[in-house]
Amino acid sequence: MKYLNLHDYQEYDGMTSGHFDQKDVELLYKAMSAGETTGAQTWDALDQSGAPLKVESLESTMKILTATSKHIALFREIAKKPATNTAEEYLQLYGYGDWDGGFTVEGELPEVSDSVYRRKVQHVKYMGITGGVTLPMQLVQTGGGIQNMLAQEVRNKSQAMAIMMEKALPFADSRVVPENFNGFLTQREMESDYISYDAYIHSPHVIDARGGILKDEHIELASQVVVTKYGIADTIISHPAVFSNYNRRFYDKKWITPTPGHVRDGVYGNRVNEIFTQNGAIRILQSNYFKRGEIKNWSSPATSSKAPSQPVNVTSAINPSDLSKFVGGTEDTYYYAVAGKNRHGESALKFVDGGALIAAVALNAIDLIIDTGGSGSYAPTGYAIYRSEQNPKTNEFETPMYKIFEVSVSDVATGFNGAAAGAVRDNNYFIANTDQAWVVEWDPDQVLALKQLAPLMKLNLAVTAPVNRFMVLLYSTPILYAPLKTVRIINLGTKMDVPA
Repeated sequence: MKYLNLHDYQEYDGMTSGHFDQKDVELLYKAMSAGETTGAQTWDALDQSGAPLKVESLESTMKILTATSKHIALFREIAKKPATNTAEEYLQLYGYGDWDGGFTVEGELPEVSDSVYRRKVQHVKYMGITGGVTLPMQLVQTGGGIQNMLAQEVRNKSQAMAIMMEKALPFADSRVVPENFNGFLTQREMESDYISYDAYIHSPHVIDARGGILKDEHIELASQVVVTKYGIADTIISHPAVFSNYNRRFYDKKWITPTPGHVRDGVYGNRVNEIFTQNGAIRILQSNYFKRGEIKNWSSPATSSKAPSQPVNVTSAINPSDLSKFVGGTEDTYYYAVAGKNRHGESALKFVDGGALIAAVALNAIDLIIDTGGSGSYAPTGYAIYRSEQNPKTNEFETPMYKIFEVSVSDVATGFNGAAAGAVRDNNYFIANTDQAWVVEWDPDQVLALKQLAPLMKLNLAVTAPVNRFMVLLYSTPILYAPLKTVRIINLGTKMDVPA
């Protein structure tokens, strides 16, 4: 019997044994592995072995990284009513007449007492967004579970519209942007029962937490204020972080009995769904968009190509103010910035005094003198005022800036909140990097609703190219029928040890 040995394979197809170099070994290794490249990465390559044969693996379910319907609770739950005019009017029964007296002597005609009525109006405003999908995009096979690309884009644009509405329902202000409707908090602020902005801020209908977290005392007080105005508060609306901080207060104070099933199963922690007050239960409604605006910094660009130019210059002045809530001291310093605003968006920030720190003084306000020239092709209709947190630890280029309030162009021209003409006064009514909450009686017939001239709808555009274009439209206005049956809680922070 003859046995084969290495010598028998010394010559094979022109290759001599014992002369394989490292490159030959690497090529052999490549031939035995699929590698980590995708098929698309091997175009025109001749050294990728079997990689060009690989079919790419794409999961059949789209992963949604933005908001869904559960994050826009206010727009989802608000009652929608039909509107029949672009100016929606409603009547308020303001009073039954004089309540004093009422007693008469025998046979006497009682005194006349007239009921008091008031007519109010809110104007329907128009929102819309355009989308489109090319014909080839509708014909190609798509992944992510998308069966119809055009239908998917309609859903996407509808969700984008819902998010815009969620942001606008609390804070939109037609005084700053005339094309906006007036949000619920704006309507409350504009209520004619208060003779000034200061009177509103210092009224019982605004509770100032001054940087502390939401507490039972705030909710109990808000409930009591609503009761005095003949309502029953049953809902509190705010950002999820506000309720998370509220829940944290009870972590170290829970009394746990061995009987509940979730404790027996080793499940701890609570989710707050309702808060009980003397006047009844108040449910929690969380909205991810119940915030004044996005955090910005020195390099934040304009939010739209049609936004106005930033102000030419903004300087500061310290002036006496008995209403100021600034404390003063060595650590009471801030950066300020101003952005021009119109219906398209906001400009880049213009830092006050070139980005210098501004020191606050007790019983003094900080006035911002705005040079409104050079507005660009798209003029501003208002200005957004930004401020850093107290005593920032970083320089002006790196410090986060937070919107604290907005003013109209006419506010600047006449002087806002006690400032001279051309200036805006900050009395520190709103603290940077804090949240707000709104306590309300959720009654769609007597307190609040959304009137819709046209509900959220899709309107197809003419086909003038191989593209299906469409608009998603909504014509509406929120109406706060009974402003006095609501309470606003401002300056809700994360500090658990700050007194109310």
